[in-house]
Amino acid sequence: MSTHGVQAKLSTYSLRQVHTTPATAPVAGRAPRSCNNCTCSPGLLNRQGRMGSYYAKRMANRSKSVASGSASGVSRKTSSVLTVDSSCSEGLKEINTSRRLLELRKKMKDYDLAVYIVPSEDSHQSEYTGLADQRREFISGFTGSAGVAIITRNVQCMNDDPEGSSYLATDGRYFTQAANELDFNWNLFKLNIPGEISWEEFTVQLAVKMADESGFNIRIGVDPQLITYSEAHLLQGLVDDIASGEKKGLGVQFVPITENLIDSIWTKFEPRPVRPLMPITLLDEKYSGLDTREKLVQVKEALLSLNAQTVVVSALDDIAWLLNLRGSEFRYSPLFYAHLIIHDDLVFLFTDDHSRFESISEYLKERSIVLRPYDKFYDDIKSLSANTVLVTKDCSWEVARQVKSPHRVRVIDSPVAIIKAKKNEVELTNAREAHIKDAIALVKYYEWLWQEVGVKGELVDELEAAQKLEFFQSEQDNYVGQSFQTVSASGSNSAVVHYAPKKDACAVIDPSKVYLCDSGAQYLEGTTDVTRTYHFSNPTNEQKRNYTLVLKGHIALAKLKFPPGTTGIAIDAIARQHLWTNGLDYTHGTGHGVGSYLNVHEGPVAIGIRGTVPLEAGHLVTNEPGVYFPGDYGVRLENVMEVKETSDKFLELAPLTLVPFCRQLIDRKLLTKEEVDWVNQYHANVYQTLVPRLVRHSPHATWLKRATSSL
Repeated sequence: MSTHGVQAKLSTYSLRQVHTTPATAPVAGRAPRSCNNCTCSPGLLNRQGRMGSYYAKRMANRSKSVASGSASGVSRKTSSVLTVDSSCSEGLKEINTSRRLLELRKKMKDYDLAVYIVPSEDSHQSEYTGLADQRREFISGFTGSAGVAIITRNVQCMNDDPEGSSYLATDGRYFTQAANELDFNWNLFKLNIPGEISWEEFTVQLAVKMADESGFNIRIGVDPQLITYSEAHLLQGLVDDIASGEKKGLGVQFVPITENLIDSIWTKFEPRPVRPLMPITLLDEKYSGLDTREKLVQVKEALLSLNAQTVVVSALDDIAWLLNLRGSEFRYSPLFYAHLIIHDDLVFLFTDDHSRFESISEYLKERSIVLRPYDKFYDDIKSLSANTVLVTKDCSWEVARQVKSPHRVRVIDSPVAIIKAKKNEVELTNAREAHIKDAIALVKYYEWLWQEVGVKGELVDELEAAQKLEFFQSEQDNYVGQSFQTVSASGSNSAVVHYAPKKDACAVIDPSKVYLCDSGAQYLEGTTDVTRTYHFSNPTNEQKRNYTLVLKGHIALAKLKFPPGTTGIAIDAIARQHLWTNGLDYTHGTGHGVGSYLNVHEGPVAIGIRGTVPLEAGHLVTNEPGVYFPGDYGVRLENVMEVKETSDKFLELAPLTLVPFCRQLIDRKLLTKEEVDWVNQYHANVYQTLVPRLVRHSPHATWLKRATSSL
């Protein structure tokens, strides 16, 4: 599953260098209209499970409009999106976020704010948040997992209804999705574009421009629980630069707003979801490999090396790993809501509904783990008596603000995350087993899909296929659930990096087009993530060429030997070299860390711009180069790799994923002998490992033999 890179940084504050794109351009000759009584957004429909009817009505209306020659029949790229909301009395309505933005700007006025930032994350900086924390989605309608909403209020506007602009900043994985989901109120600010600035700089530039034009003091606000201390420090630094630069006469402030303004308006439009409190399970040591006491010893040794005895941990996967506990409060990760403070010999776990822990009360007591109410977390931080409080980089700004003296706060890389990333032998053994199980499910899936689509010519849509894959995964022992929403994408949808099929809003898989499937599962043994690109008939020479270029990059990284101390950013270009030679590239990272029955995206390990941590034996990291042609097709090939030490003390990447590549899409003439040998050896290992677990002479075994035959 692809990850994103880091935005380019510029020191200038000239807003003229920022390029934004209106999410929805109005039809010629008609101004966008705003419904007075319709507050729908794609995000709202998605949360209420009505996205299918939304697309069905949208397509039905488009068909009627085309037939009648109406202007509203043009494509989504040039017209407002139309839908019917079951709660709308007037029938057909434009999806818009106008009323939500209006109510938000009224709250901004109450706090004298000109700019308000709405991050994607929750107070734990989770990548995939629960329904109750999807604030950015609520206000913008954009459902992608990464992005920041920036809303302005015109301080010169004297109307009762405040006015302003709205921006959604996201990276290249979501450009197409955002353009489809955002309504006419929003401008799309594209991140990771060469030469462009970061969203933080863009936000401050907006404030400078507003202050310059109005002569008013401009305040930028954000909920301090939803932004990290490091991000807040960056934004404050940008504001401080103004005070000492050529614009020093302008009044721009960056301030914390402890009342979340989205939460304050949420129930005016829909019931706000409640965070669930689900049962807690103790992960057996045959899966974790180490007792919590042993893990705590490692963490405390790290603290001593930093001359500290107190650390605050808010990352949910760090907490779950350290305590060997798992929850089910998130759809794709076995986590539970909690904060943690390690102080001297005690561990304070801040979470709600302590009755969930009654069955493991002795376990907690023996490990000096004390349960505290979730809402007492910030109060207890205030009362910490330590001379130095270590705050991990993924802790919120609010954590640092609650420490009595800012001079006592030291921001560090999470020692828990660093230790967690280097898997122990039991975790590695289990990870190999999890990937074998997942490979069995995928072999059954691709054999089924080949028969249904390629041989029988049955009409199978992308969602039905994804559900069939989940069925095959669920047949495996110790299957818990998916590790993210399956990307099942046919044709042009395969060019959308994080495409997700929805009921009544997805394509039928076309055997004459490229099909990309990015899937992952959670097993008690570990977390999987694999992407394959297939074709079920006769691919074009261009498709074979581009697939093979991606494969060559994948092989180059898989064959690489590198010395200890090498970082992910140092080897990123290895996977891109063959694409670069042909003038091609991809906008996401080449690889991300993977957890042990935890998050599918696990830091701090990465291959790409984020990969500043040296790779070590025991790390699990993906190898997933790709290439995308919007409106046509995309290719991505992903294996989870284990970093292993070689006999000469170098490091290498060994594949854990055991799924055949698509032979129909490989142009053998573009491969060197060494590359052909690598593919043949990989396929031989796939066959030898999997065939004993398949019924002899079954269709699955027959398909696997054909799929892994020598090139």
